Amino acid sequence: GSDDVTDTDTHFTTVDNGVNHAPIADPGGPYAATVGETITLDGSNSYDPDDGDFITAYSWDTNGDGVYGDADTETTDVVYDQEYSGLIGLRVWDNFDASSDSTAPIYVTLWTSNLDLEITENGVTTTTQGDNVTIEAQIYCYSENGSTADEFVVRFYEDDPSIFVNPIGEFTLGPMSNGDIETVSLDWTIPDLDIHSVYIRVDADEEIEEYDEENNEVILFFAPEVWPGDTDNNGVVDEYDIEPIGVYWRDQGNPRIATSFEWTGHAYPGGWDDQAAAYSDCNGDGSVNITDVLGLLVNWNETHTTAYALPPLVVDYNEYKDNYLMIYNSLGDSEIEIKIKNHIELLLDMPITEEKWKNHLFANYPNPFNPTTSISYSLAEEGDVHISIYNVKGQLIKELVNDHQDAGEHSVIWNGDDNYDKRVSSGIYFYKLQSAGKLIDTRKMVLLK
Repeated sequence: GSDDVTDTDTHFTTVDNGVNHAPIADPGGPYAATVGETITLDGSNSYDPDDGDFITAYSWDTNGDGVYGDADTETTDVVYDQEYSGLIGLRVWDNFDASSDSTAPIYVTLWTSNLDLEITENGVTTTTQGDNVTIEAQIYCYSENGSTADEFVVRFYEDDPSIFVNPIGEFTLGPMSNGDIETVSLDWTIPDLDIHSVYIRVDADEEIEEYDEENNEVILFFAPEVWPGDTDNNGVVDEYDIEPIGVYWRDQGNPRIATSFEWTGHAYPGGWDDQAAAYSDCNGDGSVNITDVLGLLVNWNETHTTAYALPPLVVDYNEYKDNYLMIYNSLGDSEIEIKIKNHIELLLDMPITEEKWKNHLFANYPNPFNPTTSISYSLAEEGDVHISIYNVKGQLIKELVNDHQDAGEHSVIWNGDDNYDKRVSSGIYFYKLQSAGKLIDTRKMVLLK
């Protein structure tokens, strides 16, 4: 032996006399889709059973022809342009170049959903205030190989359906097979005075199966009835109704079914570039002109309870000065015409014409009413004024006004009580205006409970 000490490196080598195991290919699945739909093939569950070994490569056979190499990643997206019912395959290799493969079934079916909207005429539906509109969609299923569309959802949107939020209606359908037809109907109340687009689409797992904006859009036009003279549709004919006539002067659109100033609700005719212009066409002849001013004079102070006020005009009235001056110069000096003149003068910042008051008792508003109503009247001169209310038997119910008043316009509220402050029963009542000892007029009103 030697006493010399020598430093040496020691290496240990482990020799495995066993066999390397091939990795396990797991292609996922089974898969199902429709023609044109993207499918993600997932091989992420593949593994190598040997400790320390790992998968180094992937290869897919996506069309079942037994030839691998269609894709070489752990997961891959594929789209089939025709029906296919068969197998897809996945082959994997480990770090010792051992390999194995496995297959999974896939079903690619050809079925589509077409929408046929039954509600529209030329793409536009006109409704009136208070009406519900029914939107109907028919869903057709086509399948060349008889496969079934198990479940899908038909959704109605008031907004852009490419944004998957807030449907106004939703219906789940299925299963459907080739030739089947399903119909869904949505009852919807239009929320405001505007043009609304309702879109319809078919969804499966929140993916759009088929959506065609041009064919699947329903335009809904909410149009309240036209009351001749109430050009702003706020429920009463007054001097403010001259404003839209001046703005929409000479505008044209579809005439109403009947040309008339009759105080009733007339169906909105459509065909006007600006919806509000149709309400300025008081006589319904299809044009806004001087004749329509008569609608205010004929139906002055008339009221209706189906009011749905149009959006207020946001304009510089002086831009329409020529129109208003033409109207102004056509008016006379009656009480109503002077009121309209005064309003035009205010719009255009002109000197105010002296108003010539006349004795007049206006229609109460609202009528029918519950619990209160307003009674307006005008006096030609200063004097003692009496307004009395009678029942249908001619019995005095209430002495509403007993006063000395100036010339001009006045109003008073009746809250449905008698001279003893007790509530009267529902029914028909008459109110009478007397001035300076003379009967001016008597009108009828209805109290509802």
